[in-house]
Amino acid sequence: MAKQATAGYDRIKQVALRYVEQMKIGDVPGRYKKEAMETGPSLYGSYHAAHILDLFGELEKLPDKDLDI
Repeated sequence: MAKQATAGYDRIKQVALRYVEQMKIGDVPGRYKKEAMETGPSLYGSYHAAHILDLFGELEKLPDKDLDI
């Protein structure tokens, strides 16, 4: 039986996913910056974004072509 998400969980998820979206660079999948002041993608930013997306089950919503880059 699946547990229902709490209001706190939903808030944390919303804030985390909003941050990931703000760090996205352009339209190319998997390109994220780590901090707002950065101007280009970084390995750490992209790794952390992928980890957060996976943590909240968002990676499985992406098309295979975006996951196989």
